[in-house]
This record gives sequence, structure tokens and C-alpha cells, in this order.
Amino acid sequence: MRIQQVILLVSGVALVAILFLFGVTKAPKKEEVAMPGAMQEGVSAGMVSVDFNAILDKACLTLSDNQRDSIAMVEMSLEKSRGEKDKAQTLIHLGEDWTRTGNIIVAGKYFAEAAAINNDIKTWEEAANRFFMGFPNAADSTVRIFAVQEAIKCYEQLRKLDT
Repeated sequence: MRIQQVILLVSGVALVAILFLFGVTKAPKKEEVAMPGAMQEGVSAGMVSVDFNAILDKACLTLSDNQRDSIAMVEMSLEKSRGEKDKAQTLIHLGEDWTRTGNIIVAGKYFAEAAAINNDIKTWEEAANRFFMGFPNAADSTVRIFAVQEAIKCYEQLRKLDT
């Protein structure tokens, strides 16, 4: 072996020994990413809490006067409804009205509320499908999160009822 090869070999072994003895062996700590204010409150097990009333308020701004009046009348009849069956039928009617306005995710929420009352497979399916159909068209990311979470809940209820 030449002297240059020996020097190169010894310096390589010395460099590896120095890195092994004095090098950083701990993984760096991951920094926590700050979440927007609305998302910080309800984070648990990967689920983010989204306020439906905020979504409803945004949806109400897109309605015409006739649509707003029609929905307000159905909401008043919802408040006056007696019994669970009557309330579920009114919620379904309200969901159909919201579907006609093009606010499918809001309609899905009303169908989900009706399904929770009457525990009917068809109503759960209507709610889940509305959330699923409304998800791609939602402009706001919080509305998308809400739609996906609600669709998952509805599909899980469907799975429980109809295996």
C-alpha cells in the first residue's frame, strides 16, 4: 500500500470515530403547527369541531328573498311541531328546501337530524349522500371538513343499521 492510501484510510477511520463519539444522536423535536382559531378548540382524535351555525349563516347570505321566506316559514313550523315524527318530517322538508337552493351540505345536516330522530336507513342515506355530494363543491375548507366528518358519521350509522 502506498503512503497516500494509508493516510486516507486512517483519516477516514478517525472521522467515523469522531462522528460516532461526538455526533448528535437524538432526533430533532418536531415543532407544533399552530392551527387557526376555529380549529384549535375541538381537536380530539383527528376530528375538528366546526360550528354548523356559522355555515348556516353563510348559506343564508346566498338565498333570495323568496327562498329565505320559504325556509323561515318551515323553520317556524319546526318550532311548532309536536312529537318526534312531526319534527322529523319537518326537518326532511327543510332539508329538501335547502337542497333546492343549492346548499346541499346544509340540507344534509337537516336530513341527519331527521335521521337521528326516526333512525331510518333511507334518511341516513339521504343525509350521507348530501354531505358526500356537497363536499367537492364547498369553497371553504372548514365547510369541507364539516361535510366529510358528517358524512362519515352518517355512513357509520348506516353501517350499524344495515350490514
